[in-house]
Amino acid sequence: MSQKQKICLAFSLIILLAIFFRFWQIDKVPLGLYPDEAINANDAITNPGKVFYPENNGREGLFINLVYLFFSLFGISITTLRIVPAIFGSMTVLGTFLLTKELFFNHQKRDLIALLSSFFLAVSFWHINFSRIAFRAILLPFCLVFSFYFLLRARRVLGQNKKTGLLFAAVGGIFYGLGFYTYIPIRLSPLIFLAFIFLMINKEQRSSLIKLVAVFLFVTFIIALPIGIYFINYPQNFISRAQGVSIFSTQNPIKSFIHSLFIHLGMFVFRGDQNWRHNHPQKTEVLPLLGILLYIALIFGFIKLAKDLKEKNWNESFLFSFLFLWFFVLILGGALTYEGIPHALRTIGIVPVVYIFIGWIVTEIFLFLKKYQKEKLGWAIVGAILIYSLTLNFYWYFIKWAKDPNMPGAFTYNFVKIGEYINKLPDSVNKYVIVNEAGVPVPYPDGIPMPAQTIMFMERSKYHKLRAIYLKPEEINQIKKGSIAVLMKYDENILNQLKSKFPKGHSQTKNSITTFILPN
Repeated sequence: MSQKQKICLAFSLIILLAIFFRFWQIDKVPLGLYPDEAINANDAITNPGKVFYPENNGREGLFINLVYLFFSLFGISITTLRIVPAIFGSMTVLGTFLLTKELFFNHQKRDLIALLSSFFLAVSFWHINFSRIAFRAILLPFCLVFSFYFLLRARRVLGQNKKTGLLFAAVGGIFYGLGFYTYIPIRLSPLIFLAFIFLMINKEQRSSLIKLVAVFLFVTFIIALPIGIYFINYPQNFISRAQGVSIFSTQNPIKSFIHSLFIHLGMFVFRGDQNWRHNHPQKTEVLPLLGILLYIALIFGFIKLAKDLKEKNWNESFLFSFLFLWFFVLILGGALTYEGIPHALRTIGIVPVVYIFIGWIVTEIFLFLKKYQKEKLGWAIVGAILIYSLTLNFYWYFIKWAKDPNMPGAFTYNFVKIGEYINKLPDSVNKYVIVNEAGVPVPYPDGIPMPAQTIMFMERSKYHKLRAIYLKPEEINQIKKGSIAVLMKYDENILNQLKSKFPKGHSQTKNSITTFILPN
């Protein structure tokens, strides 16, 4: 078997691993449907085609419109909803492999770095988790890796074929433009392109690079123009989601930023995200050994970058300036906030570059051992790290996290059960849902609180419409005789009010669902 065939085989296995980790038991894990997922699904059913959805503090529209497409093709269900992030999460592994090969094109072991980086991403708890939850953020790393890949590929092939180079730049611009319809931290990403300054210093490349960047930016501008026009018309929605958690809303923004940055830099080996939907609170964002390797990679990468800059090796300095800018610019997605830190979701844009750094340093360790005739030991260490990553991530996700008793509550499984209960009631029965759970009103400011979105989706998944009437606690006087009222959570005060109004009615709690039955 040739070297190329071995690489293809290894990468095929990595892609299969990525697909397995993202699709296995996707109909069961995670159990439930969080309202933030449900509102994306409800908007996909009732109001597709928008570039931005202002409800629930504002959401970019690409993910919702992709969900609409999948619902149209495969039917409306929780499983179909979560297949969308699973597909794009899997494709991000492919993009990371291609991008890493392009970044390290002149490295003697570029294939090994690319294989290791994509493997670590394929089995990463951090990335697997968000590849199985219907949050729009999973599209951010997908768009980034492919936009960066096509732009860098364009730079390399331009000298051989100008048309192909410009075409790659345009494709990169499409992916980058689409990125502005994914998740808020994409707005920080233009700072990453400061790395290209080091390439432009080289007079031989300056002219061609300017053409590439011009094509890339022009296509990006055209693709992102609709959402740009939307924000010009509705500027209040541009920062609506970030405003409430921004460090700039604190008394001392600088102190808050420094604190948040150190907390986020420590999430790799000290303390990870404590939100059960984002992470298992007992684990760090990457496995401890990989976190240590990441820190080593950052240190040695910085040393190499400083050396290249000192020696004015502008082409060489581009690689690590690009990686460092990617890492430190997009970690700001979390570091510029103070709530719920460290925050794995807001920093999702750095997931690929974290594993590119780790893939590079593991390769360098292997090459160091090989230099001193310890190649077998080097392969043994690489193999041990791979097995360590594969087995522990599987354990943490599918055994430790997925089966934890906190999970049904984290994903509001009881709301799913309420929706299933309502779906079983006949059309002849008047159905009311008393939304006695706090949340952002939808629509704002007088609508039904967000938690009801899960129940609404369960209704729409079966009947394509709402059959129940949703009421806030202060609206229970609208309830009529001959009805069944379902409370989203047990509330003795509401039950007493209903009993007072309907003396012949009675309440019951079964399977954690509280209902009040009103006879005619």
